[in-house]
This record gives sequence, C-alpha cells and structure tokens, in this order.
Amino acid sequence: MFQVPWGDYSEEEILELVSIMFKKKGFSVYNIHKLDRRMEDGIDIECKKSPEEARTIIAVKKKPEKKDVGQLIQFAEQDGERRVYIHVLPPTADFKKKMEEMTSQVVFWNAKKLTEELFSVSPELYMTLMIENYALAELFEINAILVSGYRKAKVSRVSGNRVKPSPELIQTLWHAKDRTVSLYKSFFALQVLFESMDLGRLDTTKKKAIAHAYLYTLQYLYTTSLAPLGDLFRKILRDYPEIFNRFVKQSQDSSHWITLAGLRLYFLPGRVLNTVEEMKKEDDDDIESALPPAVADMFGNTSRMLAIEGECLETVVDGLLGIVLYDDWWKAYISGSDQEFFNPFIPLD
Repeated sequence: MFQVPWGDYSEEEILELVSIMFKKKGFSVYNIHKLDRRMEDGIDIECKKSPEEARTIIAVKKKPEKKDVGQLIQFAEQDGERRVYIHVLPPTADFKKKMEEMTSQVVFWNAKKLTEELFSVSPELYMTLMIENYALAELFEINAILVSGYRKAKVSRVSGNRVKPSPELIQTLWHAKDRTVSLYKSFFALQVLFESMDLGRLDTTKKKAIAHAYLYTLQYLYTTSLAPLGDLFRKILRDYPEIFNRFVKQSQDSSHWITLAGLRLYFLPGRVLNTVEEMKKEDDDDIESALPPAVADMFGNTSRMLAIEGECLETVVDGLLGIVLYDDWWKAYISGSDQEFFNPFIPLD
C-alpha cells in the first residue's frame, strides 16, 4: 500500500486529518491542542460518541524524543477508554524504550498504521492525499512555472523579427511534445476506463487493489512524463524566453491559460490548515465536504481533470512549435477532428 508522506505534514495538519478520521468513525471531536492548550495534559484530541460514554484520547508527535517522555507518561495517566499515541517518524531510542514499557496502557500508531486506518475509515481522503502528493503536486508546479512565465511575458516586449530556431530548441520542443502526448493520452485512457466502470459495490480488498494500481500508474506517469516535462518547461523559459513571450502575446486570451491557472490543491503539506480556515469562512466546518462523495467516483473524476490538464500542456507545446516553425502559435495546434500529422523535421525558413 502506498504510504501517505506524513513526515512532510506539520503536527497541526496531522491533528486536523486525524480529527476527520475520528469524525468518520462517528465520534464528536474536540481538538484540545488547537482550542484550549491550557487543558491539554498530554492530550491533543478528545473523542466521544456520546456525552455518557468514556472518551478516546489522542496525542500526536511527529518524531518523539527523550524530552517527550514526560508528556507520554502524563498522557497514559489520563482517563480514557482508549489512548492512542501517533508518531509518524521513528522515535529516539530513549522514547522507544519507554513506549515498550507502556504498551498495556497506550496504543501506538506509526505512519504505516495511520495510513491503514485512514484508508479503512475514509478511502476518499486517503486517495485525495495520495493523488495530490504523488501526481498533482508536480502538475501544479509545472502550471505555476507556465503561469508565472505568462504574467512576465504579458508585460514584456517582443522584437518584430521572427526568431530563428536552433536544432537544440527543436529537439527540446519535440521532447516536450512527446511527453505531453504520452501524458494526455494516458490520462484520457484512464478517464475512459474508470468512467465506464461501476465500482460502487466493491469490498475493501478490491478497493485497495484498484487504488494501488491507480496510484502505481500515476507514479509511473510522474517518472516518465511529468517530472521530465517539468525540467523541459524550465529549460524553455530559461533558455528561450523570446519564443515563450511571442507565444504568450499571440495566445494570451486562450482558455488553456485559465485552465492552467485554475488548478487548486487543498491537502498538500502546508495547505491543510488554510483549507480548514477557508471552509470556516464559508460557514462549513466539515472538511469532508471538500472531498468527492465516494472513492468509486474519484478515479474517473480525477482522470478527467488530469486529461484536461494534460491537453492544456500539449496545447502549450503545440503553440511553441507553431511560433518556432510558422511564427503563428495556432498553426501547429492539433486537436479533435482536425488532427494532422506534424513533422518536426520539415525544412525551416
């Protein structure tokens, strides 16, 4: 099973995500760490299913050290039907020794156990975290590179002379074309596959298997297409700004720029707390409303979104090729029923 990169999240973010998990279990959750730190007594979260029932208490420490032993002892002494201590990075030797002495009083969850619990309780949140961390993060970075270049290009001046391309530039753009075509076609194939499947009645084992296969595919596409494409776009903007600027000047009103600028991520490390705060501003304190209603719908919806983003990236590369070959971004654009064979080796003027 693919593991959530818990170590990249802050303790406060982990607490928010753990709160969601226990809400899904049917608990009322009180984040003591966030709302009333004076009353912590080693406890970060208190959970109850009803006022009459005994509470479950939770403590979170990313990487427990010797200095945290006192908090663990204090935590173990608190009243509670169940005491869960979560650590997502390996503890120091001193703390680990104390853990081993207290296994009868406290349940310890490491990063692997936390991931397993998350998937069993909220596969939607698990998949959202995984997809954002292992696919969308790089796509978001590529979009940010292009949108930043777009903003600079809009206020820049371009010469009236057509830029004469070098063989290296043609090769760079053709590599980018190869990567974007592979990416778009792969995402589109995933979209067609999952939108044609009824996954609503799967048991947990089958959901795990499909989730693993889907994430493995995204990881493969990240390695073979997304990461190299990011490097290629950085090279284009760094080494050939005039080409990119001319492309922006001609295509600045095209809808693909709106799509590229519109990608939003909510659950990456560093973004969880902002997401929670934004939802509060909208009078919605249930972070789960930001998630898809069912994991069965996620695969098709995510693949559709990825296919749209992939098509936009291919449009950018086609536009750059159009500037290089024809000084017209639209002439090399290939889409839909108007597809044409593009030969990058035609003689250059």
